Amino acid sequence: MCEIFSYKSYSSQVDIVINVNSLDTNHETRDKHLIGSMWLDAKSYPEIKFISSSIRKEDINKYRIEGSLTIKNITKKK
Repeated sequence: MCEIFSYKSYSSQVDIVINVNSLDTNHETRDKHLIGSMWLDAKSYPEIKFISSSIRKEDINKYRIEGSLTIKNITKKK
């Protein structure tokens, strides 16, 4: 959840960095599997990053945020 206290589209940006080892699905065996080398490979790629390129207000409490998502050094842009 994210709370927005004031919104100015011309100056807003979101940068999110997630520590892969902090993954918690409430199932320890699944967490170990997901952060292991077959999936997210936390030892080689310890972070997931999202950097916004645009933020648009769509409704009173609804925003569309587009940007670049990087997982395992592969970046996809929307």
